[in-house]
Amino acid sequence: MHAGGPVRLEQTRPTRKVVSDPISGRRIEVSRHVPPHRLAPWVERFWETRWDLRGQPPHEASMLSDPTVHLVVEAGSSRLVGVHRRRFVRKLEGRGRILGAQLHPGAILGFVDRPASQWTDRIVALREVLDLDVAAVERAALACADDPGAFEVISAALLSIARPLHPHARLARTIVEHVTHTPGLVRVSELEARFRLDERVLQRLMQRYVGATPKWVISRVRLQEAAGLIELDPTRSLAQLADELGYADQAHFARDFSRVVGVPPRKFADRLRAASR
Repeated sequence: MHAGGPVRLEQTRPTRKVVSDPISGRRIEVSRHVPPHRLAPWVERFWETRWDLRGQPPHEASMLSDPTVHLVVEAGSSRLVGVHRRRFVRKLEGRGRILGAQLHPGAILGFVDRPASQWTDRIVALREVLDLDVAAVERAALACADDPGAFEVISAALLSIARPLHPHARLARTIVEHVTHTPGLVRVSELEARFRLDERVLQRLMQRYVGATPKWVISRVRLQEAAGLIELDPTRSLAQLADELGYADQAHFARDFSRVVGVPPRKFADRLRAASR
């Protein structure tokens, strides 16, 4: 099956948003892949996770998910994973392989005619939402030992059902990308002014196409940024980091970080320092 071009390995660091135990996490192989050009309007990236923990303790993978939907192919349990407003946690045991497509914000409506908010905090069997022979796609993709071959199968399947995106879906993506690439943006009113949208219009747009409120998107992006910066330099000043991210004080930042990541930023940094010794 051909999907309009090769799937190229993305040469970037793979773990900015991974908040698992960094020691046990070394047993897990994660790769990222660029989608074919024809699929780029809908899919931001493909990803693969492999693990072989036979004879070893299980590994708890914990993620700060992006404000978007993932389509996941796994033997016997292929699924749609909606935006998760809390940490996304998965226990990995034995041996396994997962193939995933991370969609752009808003792009889920290019595959299903239902608002993104319907999938928020939910995991739904892929066969229930996509007009595809999911079992056949699953078998063909997982039968490919190499990642590009597997993602060519998935690309061809998605291209066969993809629909043009509404301009509002593209606007929702632009808004999320603006938040991501604008350090220090912390207020919803800044988005309203930048995109000239009424508060209610912005709220409805984000709920329908992203599955989360503008306030949640801003908070999630800033906390992802915080986790990534701490990962790069676990010794950095947390008070200074809180100020850089637009928090009124370090205590507010620590509360938000603990609520979402599961541990205070100081403890998160301590774990990273211990793992690097």
